[in-house]
Amino acid sequence: MKVSGVEDGPSPLQGLSASSWWPTVSRVVVGIGARASPLSIALLAVVSLLAAVVPVGSAIATSNTIDAVATEHASGARSVVVLWAGALALVGLVGMVLPQIRNLTGANLRRAVALAAEARLIVAVNAWPGIAPFETPTWLDRLRLAREAARSAIASVLTTLLSLVQALVTIATFAVTLLVVNDVLAALVLLTLLPAIAAQTQISKRQTKLQWVTSPLVRQEEAFRAVQTDPSSVKELRLFALGDFFRDHMLAAIRRRQLSERQQERRGAALQSSLGVLAAIVTGGGLVWTAEAVSSGTLPIGDIALFTMAVLGIQSASTTLTMAVGGCYRDLHLARHFYTVLAAKPALSGATGGGGHVAALCRGIEIEDLWFRYGDAHPWVLQGVNLTIPAGTSAGIVGVNGGGKSTLVKLLLRMYDPVRGTIRWDGVDVRELDIAELRRRMTAVFQDYTAYDLTAAENIGVGDLPRAGDEPSIAAMARRVGMDERIRALPEGYETLLSRILRTDKGSNRKTGITLSGGQWQRIAIARALMRGSAELVVLDEPTSGLDARGEAEVMEGISGRWSGRTCVIVSQRLGIVRRADQIVVLRDGRVCECGTHLSLMEHDGEYRRLFVQQASAYVDAEVVTTLVRGEPAAG
Repeated sequence: MKVSGVEDGPSPLQGLSASSWWPTVSRVVVGIGARASPLSIALLAVVSLLAAVVPVGSAIATSNTIDAVATEHASGARSVVVLWAGALALVGLVGMVLPQIRNLTGANLRRAVALAAEARLIVAVNAWPGIAPFETPTWLDRLRLAREAARSAIASVLTTLLSLVQALVTIATFAVTLLVVNDVLAALVLLTLLPAIAAQTQISKRQTKLQWVTSPLVRQEEAFRAVQTDPSSVKELRLFALGDFFRDHMLAAIRRRQLSERQQERRGAALQSSLGVLAAIVTGGGLVWTAEAVSSGTLPIGDIALFTMAVLGIQSASTTLTMAVGGCYRDLHLARHFYTVLAAKPALSGATGGGGHVAALCRGIEIEDLWFRYGDAHPWVLQGVNLTIPAGTSAGIVGVNGGGKSTLVKLLLRMYDPVRGTIRWDGVDVRELDIAELRRRMTAVFQDYTAYDLTAAENIGVGDLPRAGDEPSIAAMARRVGMDERIRALPEGYETLLSRILRTDKGSNRKTGITLSGGQWQRIAIARALMRGSAELVVLDEPTSGLDARGEAEVMEGISGRWSGRTCVIVSQRLGIVRRADQIVVLRDGRVCECGTHLSLMEHDGEYRRLFVQQASAYVDAEVVTTLVRGEPAAG
């Protein structure tokens, strides 16, 4: 099954061998680095090559200095000693400076690459036209790892590749110096590299698999940690004393993750220790042989230092090499998730600008045999829904919880596409239309509206970005929902930051923002939707659920004045809001069980009448409600 936003399937690289996928991912990584900071990459390459030959130069200078000192006692050639000692000092100076240059340049590269990678990732995520990826655990795991790759792994691949080249050059140059001492020893030392590289690659494979396996646990940690500090949840946590409860859930997830990590670390440590013992045996044997050769006069005394420094240099470089190989493998696997997010193909037709032109809504919206479920393993939420909403009319959608009302809203706004059936815009299947253009002709108030950490003006203005700075229009929309005077009474008026977690800087003053009540935030959300006054389809999903009766009447009057004559879909549990709709649709178990006007449905002894009487009975006697419904005069 395809989900709205990205194809619900494996990574585009899934099942490919390393030789098949790593060139693709590497090209993406190198391309980001080359565009983000080419100068830093070039400078790092030069520094890495110089740093690669510094240890060899130091070993050669040390060996020749020792030989010159030994020779000087016999020949008095003091100038040779000074020459090699000066060379040794110069090499040491270069060796001290290069790491600082490398660190500064590497830091600049990491910042530039992280910025570029984060930008590309967010562009790709914002290009997902639907919301299914954000409601799919597998894609949330992948997105978390992609963010981790953008923050560090991509830059790490670039710097690690240069470290790998540096280690290879160091090993090659030291190998040449060892050949001068003993070619057999040189071969043995180099052969110990092969199992080390193989072992590190195997360890890295296990680590990358562990990252994916433990990703759900990491998200659990983050979720349980966030709920303990989130302003929207701390009230309940304190009232119901839930702090320890969520702490225990968080710690349980951490312990499960750490258990897997410890098992992996123990296996890696055992393998690395075995290889360390092998390297120590080769090094010790070579050192004994070299010392014996010097004692017998076969080799000059300086070759002891040369051999020791060469072996230590090769071992140090081999450690860097194996870690670089493992790091590259691990980071490239992490970058696979980044690439997968970038390469994800929208499953919504018309999502990438390939759909047809969207004409103004003249005839209306037609829904025919609409079926939908959130996945093959999930139950059907909508089952064969049929509905026609003529242009310029209103339709009220009602029903008990779980009837499919909010899902129908998502489909109307093309957050998902139907599994079967069609939704037509003036007779054209919406899947054949350009989705961005279609949505520009819509506006909505969502039941789970968003309270942005922005100013009051921005919270309203973002409803129509081209007019986000239109202060008179923003104030006019606020007046329609009864918020203009309340906003002007805030400390900074419309420029007041509506947030308790961010602070605003006004000159030298740093002020914490303020927050609003739930009902006030709902009015702001409605004002935001009102900003898009040119919308031809208006969808209101429980628009007044947080308002009292007076506020509801005030807001609904403002809404009706703004959207009079437009096609409107109103979803509400409050039947008093939808009773004036041109038609009322009752959903039950994903099916349309009734459809008609308020009066016709009340005359019919069905689901709508039962719901209406049940709600009205909370305010007046049920007998009075029944009498009024029948049009009879009330008793007394």
